[in-house]
Amino acid sequence: MAIVYQDVLDTVRTSYERQKGDRKGAETAHLHAKGSMVLYALLGFQQRLSQTQAFDSVVFLECCREEDEEEASAFFELIRIGVFQVALLNQPSLLTAFRSKLQTIELSAWDGMDNPELHDEAR
Repeated sequence: MAIVYQDVLDTVRTSYERQKGDRKGAETAHLHAKGSMVLYALLGFQQRLSQTQAFDSVVFLECCREEDEEEASAFFELIRIGVFQVALLNQPSLLTAFRSKLQTIELSAWDGMDNPELHDEAR
C-alpha cells in the first residue's frame, strides 16, 4: 500500500479562523482537503499526517468529532486499520507530542487556545 502526505490538510489554509478575510478560500481549501482524504482512502493509499496536521488540522479534527456517531466510528476505524497515520517525531504518542508543542506553536483550529491558563494546565 502506497503512502501519501497531504499538503491539502495545511492547518492555516483550511482554518476558517485564520482566513478571516477569505472565508470562501478557506471553504474551498476545506472541501478540497476532505475530498482528497476520501479519494485517497478509496484508492487504497495510506495517508501519513504530520504531528501538526493530526492535532491542528480543522478538516482532520472535524472528522474525529463528527456528530453522526456512525460516521465518527467509521473514521476511527480507518485510523485503527492504518488508512490514516501520524508521523511522530521523537514522541511516544500523539498526546505527548501535542503537550510538548503546546508552548511553541500557534494552533489555528482550536478556538480560545491563546488563553495562557490552558498552556499552564497542559504542563
